[in-house]
Amino acid sequence: MNSGDDVFQERGSEGALTVRSDGERPEESSAILVKLENIHKTYLIGGDGIPALRGVSLSIRRGEFVAVYGNSGGGKSSLLHVIGTIDRASKGELMLFGNRISIHTKDAVLADLRLYKIGFVFQSFNLLPSLTARENVELPMLLADSKRHFNAAERKRRSMYLLEKVGMKHRADNYPAQMSGGEQQRVTIARALVNEPQLLLLDEPTGDLDSANTDLVMEYILDIFHSQRLTIVMVTHDLGLRNYADRVVQIRDGVITGDSLIGTEIRDRVRKQLREQTNMHSSNRVSDLRPVDEPREIDEKEFGKSLVVGDFEKIRQATGGSISDDDEARRVRTSVRMPADYAKMWS
Repeated sequence: MNSGDDVFQERGSEGALTVRSDGERPEESSAILVKLENIHKTYLIGGDGIPALRGVSLSIRRGEFVAVYGNSGGGKSSLLHVIGTIDRASKGELMLFGNRISIHTKDAVLADLRLYKIGFVFQSFNLLPSLTARENVELPMLLADSKRHFNAAERKRRSMYLLEKVGMKHRADNYPAQMSGGEQQRVTIARALVNEPQLLLLDEPTGDLDSANTDLVMEYILDIFHSQRLTIVMVTHDLGLRNYADRVVQIRDGVITGDSLIGTEIRDRVRKQLREQTNMHSSNRVSDLRPVDEPREIDEKEFGKSLVVGDFEKIRQATGGSISDDDEARRVRTSVRMPADYAKMWS
């Protein structure tokens, strides 16, 4: 789409991610990016143990697009949350980026993985309602430590680049309430990518969208998959979305019941159909921009103090300095159950 893909490879010194000519980062010597062995996850509810995962073993190679398919309650989201270190496995071994993750792994280590190597997109968007699209995308960069410090100009440049990649540059100064569900989800995707993750986790990314917005969001996800050479794991209960992936893993009652590759002919056909459908949607599209008074004050329930949106320094002050360059504060604030939900970080 945009020739500016090198925007993420320009920093040649502090905090830069070196990329070889073949597109691989040097630290990724192994082809296996994610490996689970005999993973169990049990939730305690009312004193009873409810098994969500029962002996799951799975390997995901770098550069794969894997769809995890199954009915509600089958363990799809639990599997994704274990892979993303949102939840810890009750038993078994998880390897991420060559690192062994166990119940003893420190929260600070997991926080760094979530902040720098894993991007999350959830069904419920999790955008802060009182920040614009661009400000929402900039938030992960504000959480970055001093080794990867982004000044205001770079934050704006990177956020605008990604908003353009997902077709949302024209909405940069709009609030979530002014956007449709599909537009909010595209902003969420841009935010998930802003810190250059190696792994993108999608939990029912189109679950709250109509068919037209589902097509648009999937088109952008596929474009990003090919242009950024990401590894993607997408959880879905939608039969129609499975064929966009390279591989489908089926899970039922916490057990993997199927694991198969999607044939090239099928995949190419459904992706061609998707392009045709999104072109049709784009040509028929009518803007649904909703008016919102600006600037407006954030509800005191959100941050505990009143402030005008757009002023990041006031956001830092209102959150008690929880967004700062302080390493320990960053680690504590990013060691949360839902790292994409920045509102919860500040609660």
